[in-house]
Amino acid sequence: KLFTNAPHGSLWFMGMVLAGLVFICTLLIVYFVGLFSVMFVLLKGMRVGDAIFAGTKLFFGNIITSFEAGLLLFLIEMLLTIGVLVCLFVLSVPVGVAGVAQYIFGMPWLFPVVGIVSLVAFLAVALIVRGVFTAYAVSTWTELFLHIEKGHLKSKIMRLMGHT
Repeated sequence: KLFTNAPHGSLWFMGMVLAGLVFICTLLIVYFVGLFSVMFVLLKGMRVGDAIFAGTKLFFGNIITSFEAGLLLFLIEMLLTIGVLVCLFVLSVPVGVAGVAQYIFGMPWLFPVVGIVSLVAFLAVALIVRGVFTAYAVSTWTELFLHIEKGHLKSKIMRLMGHT
């Protein structure tokens, strides 16, 4: 019954969902073509126009492989994000304990000191995790580009389906 009070409400809703899907697909295509185009410029020394053409051709020739790698990196990033959030929770426990101890023992400096130390520790962990993942993602995309550009890498899904 979503949007049923409006004329043709469910049709409007389906149109918005379809428009959203088209928008997301367009963004993904632009991202992958841009990624491969940058690789052509940096690693092969191509001019920008030629690199965009070559990046488009490479992406559409290896669309499943590109999405496989992108999905895998996305899942890794989500797991790392969950890990960083767990770290935030763990580092917030001493801050709460310090707040209680400050109230009970009357030490006004305890809560701010523990809070600052916990914040600095969290930021250090978050930045290190982000930096390591970014380096991993860039090297993964570069390695993928080098292999599919030479024609040495096929999609795992296609290999499982018996296409070589």
